[in-house]
Amino acid sequence: MMAERMDRDISEAYTRSRSNPDRQQAASSEEEKMANEVIFVHSRDFRISDQKTPHMQFVTLHGLRAVKWSFVVTDTELEKQISLNRDFPEPMKGFYLVTFVATDKYKIKVASGMFRWSRIAHKCERIPMTSSFHVSLFTTLRDAAFVGGLMRITVELKFTDDFRLNAINGTFITTRYLLYITSLRIRRLVDEHPDVDSFQLPFSLETVEKVLQFIVNGSFSIKIADFAHLSQFIDCLNILRPLLCDEIIANIDRELFEKIQQSYENLRIWDLVEILLFTHCYHLSRTCSAIIALIADNHFTQFSAEYNTTRNVATYRRLSENPLGDNRNSPVPLIEELVVQKRCVKRLVRVRLDRTQKTSYRY
Repeated sequence: MMAERMDRDISEAYTRSRSNPDRQQAASSEEEKMANEVIFVHSRDFRISDQKTPHMQFVTLHGLRAVKWSFVVTDTELEKQISLNRDFPEPMKGFYLVTFVATDKYKIKVASGMFRWSRIAHKCERIPMTSSFHVSLFTTLRDAAFVGGLMRITVELKFTDDFRLNAINGTFITTRYLLYITSLRIRRLVDEHPDVDSFQLPFSLETVEKVLQFIVNGSFSIKIADFAHLSQFIDCLNILRPLLCDEIIANIDRELFEKIQQSYENLRIWDLVEILLFTHCYHLSRTCSAIIALIADNHFTQFSAEYNTTRNVATYRRLSENPLGDNRNSPVPLIEELVVQKRCVKRLVRVRLDRTQKTSYRY
């Protein structure tokens, strides 16, 4: 019984902070626990009609994840329902508000309604038929005085900082909604324990913050050559398993490879072994293969003298083992195999010199 859609569709998402929005979200007091909110607001205007009912679709975009929503009014002989739907079924805590404001075509009569709830438990969440919002909305749609008028429906979704990531030197407060839709590990945790509100991470606040930066923005700011911090970053990524985790690790591999290309002539054997250990441990295959080839071609004599069963034994064993199980694909056997194969090939380097043109003189 209602509504021709108007060319008026407004969606916005913003973050509200009750304190300095630029501060680090490592909170310890009760006041800081509810400091930030992620809010999505979607509004649409409809022309009230006796033939159509309102229906609107929208998407909440936050971080790297999009969630599709729809607000539907159904008015048939079999059912009269108002529902808020989303594209995944898991329960979500937050603050949800639906409002409508209607005016007749002369802008004299006004009707309104509001419904709110703090938890969406189902993929399709129906507003109770006994609620004042349900009664008021259908009463307005059936009132002949409002036919030809306008109705604005607004859906507001608000998610507060209600989840703690406990690091080794403090706590990082963030939004459970964001983690749930972005992190595979947190999603599994919430599915198994719906009321969980914290997760322990064996990393520093600095590392956790950089991983959260990647989850939200899809970018990270860490020095590629700083293996101590980079290894912590990758370990934290592998635990949380956010969207595009494999892609960011592949980008780390690519950037590290490009840096080595620029400076490989200045790298000493212990520098190469350090890079090889790191890339082998984190399966950065492109850079690992490049270092294996470089050692086999230019540094094998020094490598075999410095790293063996009697010198630097711990490092040698790590380079001789494969975490995936097949030790034949570990760095040491691969280096030795390349050296053997290299002996069967003669390498020639041809250098073409440009001849300087002779100058002729005429008299």
